[in-house]
Amino acid sequence: MSRVGVASVALALKLAVLWWLALTLGALVIGVILSIPGALLPGSLGGDLAMALPFFGGLFVFPAIAVVIGALFAHRQQAAVGGRGGAALFGIGSERTLHADLPDEQLLKLLESALGSTLRGVSLDRHPWGFVARIAPPAAATAWWPAMHEDRLVASVNANGANASVLTLRCAPRHEWLYGTLLVDRGRGERTLAALVGAIEDRLRAQGAMLEALRQRDAGRARQSEAELATLRAQVEPHFLFNTLAHIQASLRPSPAVAEGMLDALVAFLRSNSQAFSHPDSRLDDELRMVGHYLALIGLRLGDRLRYELHCPPRLAAQRVPSAAVLVLVENAVKHGIERRPEGGIIAVHCEQEDDRVTIRCENEGPPFQSTGEGSGLANLQARLRLMHGALVGLDVESLANGRVAVGITLPATECGFA
Repeated sequence: MSRVGVASVALALKLAVLWWLALTLGALVIGVILSIPGALLPGSLGGDLAMALPFFGGLFVFPAIAVVIGALFAHRQQAAVGGRGGAALFGIGSERTLHADLPDEQLLKLLESALGSTLRGVSLDRHPWGFVARIAPPAAATAWWPAMHEDRLVASVNANGANASVLTLRCAPRHEWLYGTLLVDRGRGERTLAALVGAIEDRLRAQGAMLEALRQRDAGRARQSEAELATLRAQVEPHFLFNTLAHIQASLRPSPAVAEGMLDALVAFLRSNSQAFSHPDSRLDDELRMVGHYLALIGLRLGDRLRYELHCPPRLAAQRVPSAAVLVLVENAVKHGIERRPEGGIIAVHCEQEDDRVTIRCENEGPPFQSTGEGSGLANLQARLRLMHGALVGLDVESLANGRVAVGITLPATECGFA
C-alpha cells in the first residue's frame, strides 16, 4: 500500500474511533437524562432506554456511523494534503529536516532571524534543545474562533559534529484535535515550513557567499603581500652588493691586494649564502653565520676600526627570522655608525628570548640615530616584518646612555625557539 493509502486508512480509523467515542458518550448523557424519573418519559420506560441506548448504540449502531463519518472526513483531509512531501502520517501538520554546516547555537539564531522576517505574531518558548513557537492566525482568518487557526512550531537542533548540525521542524495546528474531526488542514503548516526553510537557506547561501568573498580577499592580500615581500627583498640584496662592489672598485688602484682579498671574500660569502636570499625566512644561526661573513668582508676594508661580537644562545639557533634581517641591522650599524667614526667602534649583536617573544638587538658606537625614511634599509625591513607577521612584530630604535645606538627587532618565538 502506498504512503498516501496508509495515511488515509490510518486517519479514517483514528476519526472513526473519535466519532464512536463521541456518539457513545452522547448516548450515555442522553440516557442519564432519560433515567431521571418523570423528566421526559413516564414510568420505567426512561430507565430502559437509558440502559439500551448507549449499550446497543455503542455496539451495533455507532461503529457503523463512526466508520462512515471517519471515512468521509479522512477523504476530505487526505484530498487536501495529498502529494505534500512534508505531510504527517495522519495528514495534519508538516515536518522538515535541514542539514547545515553551522554549530547548533548559530543555526538556532539563524532560525530566529528567519522567523522574525517570515512570520508575524510569533512568540517563542526557548528550551536547551531548541524552542516552541506559537504562530498567530493568518490575517485572512475569518473564523468565529480565530484561535483555531493558530499554529505550533517545534524546532529542535542536534549537533552533527564540531561545526555541523541538524534542524528538525514540525508545524501543526495548535488545536490539532479539531483538524480531521471538524476542520481540514489544507497545508498551512507546509506552506509555513516552506517559507521558513527557504528563508534559512537564503541566509545560509548569503553567509557562504560572504565567507567565500572573505577567503578570496584574504588570498588576494596574501598574493599581494608575497609580491611586495619579493620586491622588498629585491631592494635589500642589490643594496648590499652595490656597497660591497663600490668598496672593491675604490680599492683596486690604491690597494690591489685589499681589493683582491675583498673580492675573494665576497665570492665566498655569496656562494655560502646563495640559498638564504631565495627564501622569505631562515634559521637564526644561518643568519648569524651570514652576518659573520659580511663583517669579515667589511673588516678587510676597515681593519682595526671594526670590532664585533655575536651572542646567541644555542636554544635559539633554529628560531625563524626574515632572510637578511640581521644583516640589515648590522649593515645599518656599519654605514651610520662605525664608518662615521674615525676611530671606528664595536658592533654587538645579542639574541634573547622572553616568554613567547625573541628579541634581536644590534648595538653600535656612533652618533644619535639616523632617519628610517622610505627607501632605507630599516624602512624596508620594517615593511617586511609587517607583511610577514603583522602586529606581532616590532622594530625599535634607542639611543643608549653610553653613547651607543641600539636597533632591535621582536619576533614571535617559533616552536623550536622555546627552551
